[in-house]
Amino acid sequence: MYGEMDARTPHQSLLAAIDIGTNTIRLLVALPVRDGDALGLSPIATHTATVRLGHGVERTGRIEPERLARAVATVEEYRRIAADLGAAPILLAATSAVRDAAQGDELRERIAATSGLVLPIVSGEREAALTFAGATVGQPLVGTLLVGDLGGGSLELIVSRDGLIDSACSLQLGSGRLTERHVTADPPTRAMIAAVEADARATLAPEAAAAPPIDRLIIVGGTATSLPILAPHPREATILTARRLAGASAILTGATVGSLAAETGLDPERVRTLPAGVAIIGALLDAFGLDTATIGTGGIREGLLLDYLRNVDRTQVRDS
Repeated sequence: MYGEMDARTPHQSLLAAIDIGTNTIRLLVALPVRDGDALGLSPIATHTATVRLGHGVERTGRIEPERLARAVATVEEYRRIAADLGAAPILLAATSAVRDAAQGDELRERIAATSGLVLPIVSGEREAALTFAGATVGQPLVGTLLVGDLGGGSLELIVSRDGLIDSACSLQLGSGRLTERHVTADPPTRAMIAAVEADARATLAPEAAAAPPIDRLIIVGGTATSLPILAPHPREATILTARRLAGASAILTGATVGSLAAETGLDPERVRTLPAGVAIIGALLDAFGLDTATIGTGGIREGLLLDYLRNVDRTQVRDS
């Protein structure tokens, strides 16, 4: 959806959001726009760093010191990029890994000391609401929609009816979390992937049983947006089906992380968690009785900015 950087000059209306996730830390700098009553974002720059804050947290409850230090440095780097473009404010959110780890307060304090930024550690429910706002911007909201945000540490599920959130939950079904729990070989064995699927199905079953019939599923997050790269025609692969997921799984379990990373250009740490991520998406389709899922590109960063805009003077927002 976004290019790495364009040639626009700094603008006083630019906003920035930094999402500190379990696998990645991501920056978005965007210009707010509106079309009538609808708020939108025109992206100016985006950056992603694979820090994997969540590595080992499932087992130890702690973020590894070198990863914590890298997170602090990455946030400061992104602050400088956003500031150089003239973006203000710079909004932050930390999600599953930081929620689960013992050093959440330490990370907040170090970011404040280094960058002068305030880091909220958002709840699973807040994460779900932000994800919904970001994932559905510009999307038709008629009918019953399920948005799934598959991150490294958790899976957020949001059900909406005609644009109004009906229910939201955060499940411990992240691609990194289930990789650490079940995958011990490179490439993973069929039995390991089956264990991921069984774990995901067991967790999803009560949520699916309580949900109304779903018309449409939008899936966002790094696993989903990486999958088209594995398809023969990536630009046409934004719709996921059971068949396409099975094809992706066969590729991912048939080669090592190193060879797939070299072939696709994906970060090796992303490739490492993709087999579990594909299995989780397959279990999600199965649990809710769906044939397809649409890969979405928005998420928490967009949600943070849209939430901010809804609470400020909307005369500051440029008409499209």
